[in-house]
Amino acid sequence: MELENEIDILMEIIKNENLSIIQELVDWFNNYLSGLKSNFDKESISIKLESLTEVKSMFATKLKEHDEKLIEQGVEQGIEQGIEQGIEETAVKMLEADADISFISKITGLSREKLIEMKGKIGK
Repeated sequence: MELENEIDILMEIIKNENLSIIQELVDWFNNYLSGLKSNFDKESISIKLESLTEVKSMFATKLKEHDEKLIEQGVEQGIEQGIEQGIEETAVKMLEADADISFISKITGLSREKLIEMKGKIGK
């Protein structure tokens, strides 16, 4: 029972370690336990060790999925910002060419207020 408590403490310490390091530790423990001829519950300890690698693996998978989702969202935001910037650049060129604000609004989808504000910034 004391050994099981020690293993629980060890498991808490190694939770932040790399998955491959944890797998090596589990393999070492399993080899070590297979050579012992003691009364303690080897199966219980072995199950705890396997559980640790499974949890770590699931966490790594979820973290990878989260990272991929963040990258995808970043790409989508970048595309949206690029489109908005392109629309505004087009509107500026149209304003510089003295195109009618109503016409620019209809073509770009920008509000009249936004176009008037942009016109003021470019000095037209």
